[in-house]
Amino acid sequence: MLRFHVIMHRERWEVIALNKREKWLGYVFIAPNLIGIIVFMVIPCLFAILLCFAEWNHMAGLSEIKFVGLDNFMRMWKDETFIKSLKNNLMYTTLGVPLAVAISLIVSVILN
Repeated sequence: MLRFHVIMHRERWEVIALNKREKWLGYVFIAPNLIGIIVFMVIPCLFAILLCFAEWNHMAGLSEIKFVGLDNFMRMWKDETFIKSLKNNLMYTTLGVPLAVAISLIVSVILN
């Protein structure tokens, strides 16, 4: 299957078929970035999702991960510190951010 590349050359469009070497060269150039994204973003995100449903003593190693289901979330909603931090974040988001944006807008209008 041929892949086509469209370029504009002297105000007209040309379609150029990419040969196998050019196709694989593109994959070679993108491979380091793709490997970095997988290693530093995808794998840690999947591991964090696994840990949401597990109980783990990190000092004991990966073999000590126990699946506990939704118990972590049930415990989280019963924790007073979590509820207090959730309220603080909601107050900051609903009051602090709009207030800072409004003050910035007023100052920028005054300076303009």
